[in-house]
Amino acid sequence: MKNQFFVGVAFATLAAASHAAGNSDLNVTGKLMPPACNAHFGGNATLDFDVIAFNALDNNGTNLGSKDTALQINCGGPTRVSVVALDNRAGSGITIQEAPNLNWPYQNPENGSKYSWGLGFADGQKIKTGALIGLITPATTTVDGVLLTTAGAQKVLARPTGSSSWSLASSHYSLNLSPDLEYSFGPIGGPAVPITNAQLTMGLTPMIAQPATLPSANEIPLDGSITFTLRYL
Repeated sequence: MKNQFFVGVAFATLAAASHAAGNSDLNVTGKLMPPACNAHFGGNATLDFDVIAFNALDNNGTNLGSKDTALQINCGGPTRVSVVALDNRAGSGITIQEAPNLNWPYQNPENGSKYSWGLGFADGQKIKTGALIGLITPATTTVDGVLLTTAGAQKVLARPTGSSSWSLASSHYSLNLSPDLEYSFGPIGGPAVPITNAQLTMGLTPMIAQPATLPSANEIPLDGSITFTLRYL
């Protein structure tokens, strides 16, 4: 009887404990906040090439020369970031195939088509005014105050959009800005490293199409536009 009693009490106690227990949830919240970063061109976001006389254009097309600007990147602390560029005038840029005798500022002319940015259409028609060529200049680009040409300094890296691996963008004194590539900073071969600030300098060169392909009755505006976007990695 004692054994039965104690067994019964044990069961009753366990049952009571089971029914009396309540639930209380503990939630853990918070945020991992990356340092705030911004990118801007300062006061040099518009490059004005003034007025070009139509009769001064070269029959093979005209290289108007380069004007420089710099994309300033600033972060509140070391942060891995990249830069991508979007052609707001896509489809309006001529290529080396359309003006083969023009003095193109390419490192690799055979790959000219993917480095040609739009310059707008003439007279509101589908007549290409020319092209805009962007060249990044590592010799005057800095990362955390150090020139990229300094021994041991970070380099400009590039990768196709959607790729996971980085490589040296170019070993030349300048490298072509492409809408197909994403740019960052780090050692040769990658990976991209955290930076606090950078100054990405570049030259923009308008290339005017052969005058025989352009309407000459009205003035033709140069209408290049590129949007640069800073991404967190």
